Amino acid sequence: MDLASAGRAALDRPEHRPAHGPIDREPLRKALETARALAAAGKRAEADETFDALLALAEHDPGARKLIEDARRK
Repeated sequence: MDLASAGRAALDRPEHRPAHGPIDREPLRKALETARALAAAGKRAEADETFDALLALAEHDPGARKLIEDARRK
């Protein structure tokens, strides 16, 4: 067995698989749509509160934080 095949075989073992599936970002996307809609309707304070709350919830999730920060800039 060559090195590449051995590496693929090792990665296929159960202990090297993620413990859970991919993160469902749909609830976050819906919350971001709501925050953007508030901002578009001139309710900037409410939009900012929503973005701030989402950032607090996503404190340890860099991917979610990037989505929130990007949405806030739009």
